[in-house]
Amino acid sequence: MLLRLDTQNKKQIEFVHNSSHELKTPLFIIGGYIDMIKRWGKKDPEIFNEALISIEDETKSMNLLIEKLLFIAKESEIKSEKNEVELSEIILGCISSLKHQYPKSNINFTPEYTIIKSDEGLIKLLIKNILENSIKYGKNNPVDISITNNDEQKQAILTIKDYGIGMTSEELHHIYDRFFRANKSRSKEIQGHGLGMSIVKRIINLLNLDIKISSTPNMGTTVQIFFNL
Repeated sequence: MLLRLDTQNKKQIEFVHNSSHELKTPLFIIGGYIDMIKRWGKKDPEIFNEALISIEDETKSMNLLIEKLLFIAKESEIKSEKNEVELSEIILGCISSLKHQYPKSNINFTPEYTIIKSDEGLIKLLIKNILENSIKYGKNNPVDISITNNDEQKQAILTIKDYGIGMTSEELHHIYDRFFRANKSRSKEIQGHGLGMSIVKRIINLLNLDIKISSTPNMGTTVQIFFNL
């Protein structure tokens, strides 16, 4: 028991340390742009606009990080409510939401009317985190989404496939670790906090779903989620 408590304590300290680091980075960038505005922005509209856009982007990034941290912190208190929801409608909502954040994204999806019994809010968060990863690591290639029904197994299978940088088997092994980011050398210009898939795993467990992920470096990643009909 003491060993478990010690391990848990170390993980909590590490989590706080990593969270603080992730929050400090955008704050440092915002501070830099504020200094830029003070020095030159008042006289140069171009610098002023550049700084405002960057501050806005960093603020959005911080808001997303805080949302994810709050979800992880409150995970033990979350109670899922299972109701009949239409899967395609949720997916279309997630696509619309992410289009505002990633206007250049190219997402292919043909709606397939599918009723599942699950928690709508958690399903939205689940799909949004997976789809956001596919967009960010997709190297500006299209992202394909499809729903297929397996009547024999009484399942609906949601597949999200990108054609981006992909992952090695070793990286795939750590995909659910908090603050883990695959392909660091190739993805250093991609914004992210390494919390999305950690949240995905927690939602999968909360809703008692199955997930399958396959990936090949420089070819892309495919995520499949299995919903009971």
